[in-house]
Amino acid sequence: MSLHREDRELQIKLAELQIKQQHVASLYTVLLAMEFSFLVLYVSLSFTLWKQAERVLNVFMGMSGFIVLALTTLVMYRRQWNKLETRIEKLKKEYLW
Repeated sequence: MSLHREDRELQIKLAELQIKQQHVASLYTVLLAMEFSFLVLYVSLSFTLWKQAERVLNVFMGMSGFIVLALTTLVMYRRQWNKLETRIEKLKKEYLW
């Protein structure tokens, strides 16, 4: 009977981990999409509002800002992913070995 209970506990914990992973992936995907849309908005505004000489500088600044934000978002995503992988390893040790 305890083996059946342990199987249920493992399934519940795995389901919780899967839900957390899906939430993390969704959150960071939405963040990247928002950052990209702000970049497109900034570049399109720079073409309509500023002079030719200022456009190049503004587009460069916008691209630089996007790269920094995107890399920051990816680093944060990777940290969350590592936490989830650590929890998976703990579950493996607890239930399989």
